[in-house]
Amino acid sequence: MSAPGTLRSGFAALRRFRLILLLTASAALLGGIAAMPLAPAMHDALAGTLAGDHFIRNHPEFAPVDLFDFFREKAAAVSAAQSAILWTAILGLLLQIFFVGGIVETVGRESSGSERRVAFWTGARRHFAHNLKIFLLFAVAVLIVVGGWLALTGGIGKKIFENAPPHSGGRMPWGILCVAVALFFFGVLKLLADFARAARRVSPSIGAFAAIRDSRRLLRGRWLRGLGLLLCWAVLGALGLAIMMSLAWGQSTPTGVSVFFQLVLLAVILAVRPAALVGAWGSILALFDSSPPPPEREWLRAASAWTPAPAGPLPVVDPPSPPPPETALPAEVPATPLSPLPPSAD
Repeated sequence: MSAPGTLRSGFAALRRFRLILLLTASAALLGGIAAMPLAPAMHDALAGTLAGDHFIRNHPEFAPVDLFDFFREKAAAVSAAQSAILWTAILGLLLQIFFVGGIVETVGRESSGSERRVAFWTGARRHFAHNLKIFLLFAVAVLIVVGGWLALTGGIGKKIFENAPPHSGGRMPWGILCVAVALFFFGVLKLLADFARAARRVSPSIGAFAAIRDSRRLLRGRWLRGLGLLLCWAVLGALGLAIMMSLAWGQSTPTGVSVFFQLVLLAVILAVRPAALVGAWGSILALFDSSPPPPEREWLRAASAWTPAPAGPLPVVDPPSPPPPETALPAEVPATPLSPLPPSAD
């Protein structure tokens, strides 16, 4: 499948509104849990106060100042919220790993609503351990490759520009180059991990290392296309998030209608990342489905596409005819004894 075809598959996956709503609702729920330690402090500092009015109206000058004052005065509540954010972030990561199994199982496949829901939750439960292993391997690889690259180039840059002026022209290009290569390494590892997760789409019992090995073979000749798809959806997600954030940040809320519109903008902001995630998975899975399967696993796709013939009555087979009777051989004629010769006249 060509790059425009896989990109169209990603936009087609955006029609999965229920999936996007599920991911958005889970993120909003976890965010609310993380913010619960701030509720008493916010009620004490903002309810019925001028600072609270500035927050509600999103005052362009006073609201940021009041926010920093709140962080300074309610440092204990903010510290408790930071601990809650850490644990909810871990829970959110596990939920995302759980949902990936259902995404791999259903996105890009035609099925009815009930069948799709059953397949989503069954795939999420069945592939959770596999996706967790893939994530751990991905995290270790990112730590070694990307972290090692940044540490190496950071040390080299420090040595190169040790005696250079603080605002010399070479520092910024060097930093941009290091970050660009690090992002390239991250994209390669991310694409390999996504294909390893998608391997369960064809081989439901494949292991993590076998999936990574097969993914390397499937990505031959498709690395640039896959990296381009990841970059495209990352740019689209960042652009949508920036647009929504700019609209929400500059929106004043003097009336109830404006407050409602502000809440709608905040909900859209929460939905931007799940939408970009679903779109990216639609493109990656379309690229995976267009890849030829490994030789040892071709029979799995053939078996999944094979439809057994409808059962029917067995054909009647005539019993074999008996062999012809053997022809009796003629009885052996006994030999006649010879009579003795008469005596000679001589």
